[in-house]
Amino acid sequence: MAGRILEIEDGRLDTYVGNYTAYRAQKQQRLLEQQAAYQAQQKESSRLEAMIARFELWGSISDNPQHARRARNKQRLIDRMHKVDRPQLERESIDPHFSAARKAGRIALEIKGYSREVGGRPLFAEADLYISYGERVGLFGANGSGKTTLFRDIVNCAAWDHPVLRLGPQVRLGYYAQEHETLNPELTVMEQMLDQRGLTRDRAFQLLLRFLFRWQELDQRVGSLSGGQKSRLQLARLMAAQVNFLLLDEPTNHLDIYSCERIEESLEAFEGTVLVISHDRYFLDRIVERIVEVENLALVDHPGNFSEYWRRRSTDVAPPPAPKATAPRPRPARPAKPKVPSPPRLAAQEALAARIEALEAEQAALEKELAEAYAAGDRQRGTECGGQLRQPTAEIAAQYAAWEEALS
Repeated sequence: MAGRILEIEDGRLDTYVGNYTAYRAQKQQRLLEQQAAYQAQQKESSRLEAMIARFELWGSISDNPQHARRARNKQRLIDRMHKVDRPQLERESIDPHFSAARKAGRIALEIKGYSREVGGRPLFAEADLYISYGERVGLFGANGSGKTTLFRDIVNCAAWDHPVLRLGPQVRLGYYAQEHETLNPELTVMEQMLDQRGLTRDRAFQLLLRFLFRWQELDQRVGSLSGGQKSRLQLARLMAAQVNFLLLDEPTNHLDIYSCERIEESLEAFEGTVLVISHDRYFLDRIVERIVEVENLALVDHPGNFSEYWRRRSTDVAPPPAPKATAPRPRPARPAKPKVPSPPRLAAQEALAARIEALEAEQAALEKELAEAYAAGDRQRGTECGGQLRQPTAEIAAQYAAWEEALS
């Protein structure tokens, strides 16, 4: 949706033209240009400093005052030089790695005849669901449809011998809670980590470092942490637990985009089962292979990722039935006067629409090429595509304005 990206980094606000893909390419180009300028400046500074040292040496062994004057002139050149900061090409980010302690059997979760209501309002009625070990499933539904309630019931009640919420006998469940209720606000960060059985202090500190916690934050109360810090602490605890079934309720809500990408990479390599609630369609497309929708108090299965499910859902939705009309009283018929736009105006509108369609196709092709170049690490091609993308983006905006003017 964005046409411009503003980035806050190191106390500065930088602006980039285009969407997020274009921003990533421009940012990489800017960093490389800054790196080249920094290296050139360091080389020039070293050359001038060597000359200063040489002039000072000559001045110390001779009575010629010109050597000292030349040394001062070179120093002035260094002082007046516009300093280029050393670019930080690699930003510090979280380093998650979720590893299943052991493989479970064929069944991960089986739900049979699950009914639930909250405050007298029914959420589920005889709902069924089966998840095999190793599957990656996205749970989707409207806000308030009962997704989080189902997760909490699975965490609190599911077991191998439970008649409704049956968990595989070798399944070790790990739960990421959207509201962070798995954390104790009264404990410190280190105490919260050591709350897990078998975790040593050294191992806990190593895990916390991987999730960007510093030693001075270890004695901070969990209740005083930000939303992002609580998210990272929950993820660190899940990594320490070595579970083989992850229940994730909006795991990317409080994380920056780089951290989200690292979580996605880790989950792709995870060999266990994943059941996730998320409103991040890109996250779902990358992680899940099946969507389960909460609909009409039931759990409805849809194969494929979120985009495939949404495409089918959009095409399958039938228009609402027309309301039954009551028989009108007979009226004398009046011939309707057809509204026909003038031929020149109609032709102008059609030409503008065709031009917009062609520009949007060109824009989509360039964005795809830009994304492929970024993924392949081809910076030169990415830079070229980023420059080419500006023209159709600007022209599309101008054509839309002309189209709206033609319509009015």
